[in-house]
Amino acid sequence: MLVGPADPVSFSQDVLPLLTSSCAGSGCHIGESTSGVNLSSYSHVTLSQGIQYDREIVVASDASASPLVDKVKFQQPQFGSRMPQGRSPLSHADIVLIESWINDGAENN
Repeated sequence: MLVGPADPVSFSQDVLPLLTSSCAGSGCHIGESTSGVNLSSYSHVTLSQGIQYDREIVVASDASASPLVDKVKFQQPQFGSRMPQGRSPLSHADIVLIESWINDGAENN
């Protein structure tokens, strides 16, 4: 039996619900722009430019160059603090999900 490639990660079904549940709250990134980052929609996520980075936080097809991944993956990101701030870090599976979506082209799907 052949095993096909994994289904692509969906922004609307996988990534946005994760961001909404992890990054919402007062002074956070859902429904408002904090430090130049708003994570409440596809266009906001892909066009947000964090003031610390001077570029978009998502680099399509390159998760390792995406500041969004840097902020959620590493205990000491390149700039600022690990996110979500004041909450438990994202799980390894959640980080892999975000990385997969970005590496697959950060599609609006």
